[in-house]
Amino acid sequence: LDHPVIEDGQRPVQRPAQVQQAVGKQDEPDRRNQEQQAEEETTAVEHLTGPPCSWACDRALKNSMNPEKCILAIRKIRESGVKIPIVVTSYYNIAYQYGLERFFTDINEAGANGVIIPEAVPEESGRILAISKRAGVPLIFLIGPYSSEERIEKILKCASGFLYIVSATGVTGARENIEDLTIKQIEKVKRSTKIPVMVGFG
Repeated sequence: LDHPVIEDGQRPVQRPAQVQQAVGKQDEPDRRNQEQQAEEETTAVEHLTGPPCSWACDRALKNSMNPEKCILAIRKIRESGVKIPIVVTSYYNIAYQYGLERFFTDINEAGANGVIIPEAVPEESGRILAISKRAGVPLIFLIGPYSSEERIEKILKCASGFLYIVSATGVTGARENIEDLTIKQIEKVKRSTKIPVMVGFG
């Protein structure tokens, strides 16, 4: 969870093939057959992404989903009368390619209530935090099962909207039981802030 966020202009952004497709800017085609490439791409993201999330991403890409369509869908949901909170989860590279200012502004105008960027950490998120505040869309930070009190304190200083406590180690997906470590982490965070807490992992 503590991977540094790459700010605009620092160095080229290397995008996973799935993200590359989602933002609509594909790399030069290679000579591998499509079946082999798809298998390799799926394997690359499964180190953290469990089967349900992998299937959802695969289905979205096969149906030509991209940020514009996602934002339009949010707008239509709001226009239909749905009032429950909507939070967008996106890899940083997608927002970066879309344009950070435009990304947060469009999401706000569509009616979303927050954005989760898993790679975002307090130490490297000054610019994106400023952009999210200008757009009026909270940037939601993640707290891991093993985050120290010092780390939690850093996150709390710039947190808004709610806090996302990652409920387990391993890959994303449902669990039959909640680990004691997670319960203790929830209690620790709740003692330190009045910001709402959500617990889960994909």
